[in-house]
Amino acid sequence: MAIHDSLGDFLTQIRNAYNAKLPSCLAKHSRLKENVALVLFKSGYLRAYSRVATPKGICLDLQLKYVDGQPALSSVTRVSKPGCRSYSGHDELPKVLNGMGISIVSTSKGIVSGAEARKMKVGGEVICTVY
Repeated sequence: MAIHDSLGDFLTQIRNAYNAKLPSCLAKHSRLKENVALVLFKSGYLRAYSRVATPKGICLDLQLKYVDGQPALSSVTRVSKPGCRSYSGHDELPKVLNGMGISIVSTSKGIVSGAEARKMKVGGEVICTVY
């Protein structure tokens, strides 16, 4: 049985677009991916994002952000994978680079950054870490 990790593919598309120094990238749309893009936008890793209609269906247009020619996002690491899920309580959520990066968490209140989850005192599935 094949397992397809669409969120992992989404994060890899973003990582590859930054490595290729592209101004933007297109990714297939889903609510999960859009919420992850919203967290990345709020945290300052994306310049903008929007939904666009293409002949193949609805896609997310991600406008990548660069600071002095360097990518705003240097590393994306998938934590919770389809074969091995990773859950944490609000007091055990990982701090990425001592607060310099963020973790993205799927909680009962929606997909939020690790800092917001700690503030709301809710834990959940740690999707990825970004810095």
